[in-house]
Amino acid sequence: MRVAAIDLGSTSFTVVVVDITRGGEMTRVLRRREVLHLGAIVVKEGHLSGEAARASVRAARTLRRAADETKPDIVVAAATHALREATNGAHLLEQLEVATRCPVRLLDGSEEARLVYEGIRDTLPLGDLPTLVCDLGGGSLELAVGSSGDVLWQASFPLGASRLTASMTTTDPVAPDEADAVCEHVRTTIAPAVALVKRRYRFVPCVGTGGSLRAIARMELARRRSPAGSVNGITLPAARLNALTRRLLKTPRRKRLEMPGMPSRRVDVLPVGALVLATMCDSLDLAGITVSEGGLREGLILEAARTSKRAAG
Repeated sequence: MRVAAIDLGSTSFTVVVVDITRGGEMTRVLRRREVLHLGAIVVKEGHLSGEAARASVRAARTLRRAADETKPDIVVAAATHALREATNGAHLLEQLEVATRCPVRLLDGSEEARLVYEGIRDTLPLGDLPTLVCDLGGGSLELAVGSSGDVLWQASFPLGASRLTASMTTTDPVAPDEADAVCEHVRTTIAPAVALVKRRYRFVPCVGTGGSLRAIARMELARRRSPAGSVNGITLPAARLNALTRRLLKTPRRKRLEMPGMPSRRVDVLPVGALVLATMCDSLDLAGITVSEGGLREGLILEAARTSKRAAG
């Protein structure tokens, strides 16, 4: 079965097409991305209209056409934080459904965290013991704890890299007082979750996904002079994450662009994205984060395949 998943996210819109076997094994056929940074626009303006809305519709239409070229059996689409928060999100969703020619599911934070867990579990063996998974996107941070395939707890926080960069920073490089404010905001926001996780799941390992984390992992590979390739399964120790975060926060944009492995599309938001992840690690006393290439899109694909199998009897 060939399944296409269109992810209408806060930083970018992405389509992934895979062939999936009855046993759930995936082979990627296509991946394409359109970078939009909608999360930052929503923070500043509260809505998505004018050129932002037109660009969103164009991007969605482009991705659907790209998916059609692979002749998928199923196409699913989902929207996340930026479209949840935009005051005109419901109206724009109608336009996006026309552009994608399929229903667009507006995920709430809990649904998103659950699907992220399922997508990560498909790409990395998590074992039977509780594991914390995290997904830092442009608009939000999703956390979930799962064990033996079951999600035991999940939460979503408005702490995305694009969102906090737009709302809490004004300088380049990020001024120390602004970095301190971001750090304190993250600590305060996730404090109830930290207390719960520490009480129930002390010393859980952490597996993470999301564009910022994968970008940091690629930079770490470049620092090690390892061959460029998949970052799936790479572990970033907390000490290395902290060191890279400090460097990103102190480095001006033009110099960040020269850093080995730096993706140009994330150069503006990666300092704050790294700071969110480092603060999360510190708050939860994590030794580090193991990186997964799987996430929300893979979770959507697995869910669609299961639904199709049930419908077929």
